[in-house]
Amino acid sequence: MDISHKMTSTISNILIPSKTFILGEYSVLSQGKALLLAHEPYFILSNTIKSNSPNSHPILDDLDSSQSMYNFIDPHQGKGGFGASSAIVLGYSQLTQPNSLKAAWALNQHYHPNGSGADIICQYAGGLTSVNVNDQTFHHLSLPENLDCIVLRSGIKIPTHTHLHDLKKRDFTELSLLIEPIINKKNLLEQELIDTIQRYESLLRKMTLRSPAVIPMIDWVQSVPEVIAAKGCGALGADVIIAICQRRDYKQVASKLAEKFEIIANLDQIGAGIQ
Repeated sequence: MDISHKMTSTISNILIPSKTFILGEYSVLSQGKALLLAHEPYFILSNTIKSNSPNSHPILDDLDSSQSMYNFIDPHQGKGGFGASSAIVLGYSQLTQPNSLKAAWALNQHYHPNGSGADIICQYAGGLTSVNVNDQTFHHLSLPENLDCIVLRSGIKIPTHTHLHDLKKRDFTELSLLIEPIINKKNLLEQELIDTIQRYESLLRKMTLRSPAVIPMIDWVQSVPEVIAAKGCGALGADVIIAICQRRDYKQVASKLAEKFEIIANLDQIGAGIQ
């Protein structure tokens, strides 16, 4: 696909946030809705910074000479789980058609036809975002002020796009019905959110949509006394785990979680949309 267009201006750096599914992975493939968090660290598309790791994304074969001057910097260094594939597409789309979700969506559908597209909307919009991939719309939500969400790297990597290719015939209606009561809200209620996260995790296990390697990790996170909900996120729940706790308990919980996991972000590092 030829993605070259006349660049509208000279841009030094484009910043795209990382993303994490809070609720809706898999259900988004049928119902079209999901709840995602954009957060630090940022992916960077830059003509002034050298790339930090090799990248083989097919979009790189379709760039013109001016686009090829830009390097993609992955803060996760290829470890996966936080939206690198959608970030690179969103970044190069921004070069030629700035601030156009429609253009970025079309480009993402070309390169990632098996994906839901939820990542691209979240990373475009930033914040805690309810997305509807059926019409490419979104709205921002707020977590209860007394809660925090800690994002952890598990160290397991699942090739998401390969995995999604094998799921086309599965029915995810039960997952969709579970999140429907909260997905359209703007202000989330504490107990409702906690219960939904826990039930969603349990249902994914029942549907064998969990990597066996990550289940004991999630259980360990849940066993931390101050953690009130825990869930694997993304393909098979493998790459990323979230832990919900009271904000007053963040330091204590983070200290315990850091014994086994790399902490990527909490709600103090919510990411802005593409910039």
